[in-house]
Amino acid sequence: MSHEEALTKLANEVGFPGPLVDEHDRYSLYLAARDQIELWPDLRGCLRDDPNPTMATSVVVSVFDRVPAEERRAWAELVRDTESAESSTNHFLDRRLIEHDILDLVTNDPDASEGVAERIDEVGHTFQRRIVAKTRSPEVLAILAERGSRPTRHAARERLRILKRPSPEGTA
Repeated sequence: MSHEEALTKLANEVGFPGPLVDEHDRYSLYLAARDQIELWPDLRGCLRDDPNPTMATSVVVSVFDRVPAEERRAWAELVRDTESAESSTNHFLDRRLIEHDILDLVTNDPDASEGVAERIDEVGHTFQRRIVAKTRSPEVLAILAERGSRPTRHAARERLRILKRPSPEGTA
């Protein structure tokens, strides 16, 4: 099946209302399909063959929040630049995979402070803030309060203060 035929099939499955004139239309279609798990096999095929690798990469990275950790690398491989291992696309994908791995670590392991301390410099500002919002670990928050970006340090200190605040009597 050609890429155009696969796009038409996906558009019909999603109920996409308009023509697929350019990458903006395909991006909207892909985001609509991303939110319907049953369409992921067709979405994967369209992304793999899309002529705009930057746009396809953006969609793939947006899927990382929706798939189990063990599936992320397979999604990344759909758009990985096989011609140049050092491409900006590959660096972008690898960084986002690392950030999601660290976020998973913090979310799933209350004793993750050592892993976070070792890898905090690999995580961008946005993910540092996501870690602050998700973790309940005083150790992780202390690391971010000391070594995170300036806004992250502030948010981590505030979250630590809130977590250390005694709960009012009579509440759980």
